[in-house]
Amino acid sequence: MNKRINYWVYPAVQIARKTKANLLNRILQQFSITEEELKGKCRVRNLVEARSIYAYLLHKQFNETSVSVAKELNRNHATILHLCNNVSGLMDVDRDFKERVYKFV
Repeated sequence: MNKRINYWVYPAVQIARKTKANLLNRILQQFSITEEELKGKCRVRNLVEARSIYAYLLHKQFNETSVSVAKELNRNHATILHLCNNVSGLMDVDRDFKERVYKFV
């Protein structure tokens, strides 16, 4: 029996769009933090990791400038570049951290 596949018919699967709002919500849920905590000044390890991953993905995945990411996170553009360098360096060394970052891509 020769079955033909109709490529125009596909299952109704909701595909998550890659938007900044979607990324923000996923990071907030994964780290169990609020948006105020993410954009705040606290330097607790969990918050710093979430903030760093968010800044890195905005800068690399969404091609945002460091200035625009800095405005969104209430930081200096040099701080954003420092966060991005730290994240890329950690991804080279730490496989678990790399998997945590790629979870949001």
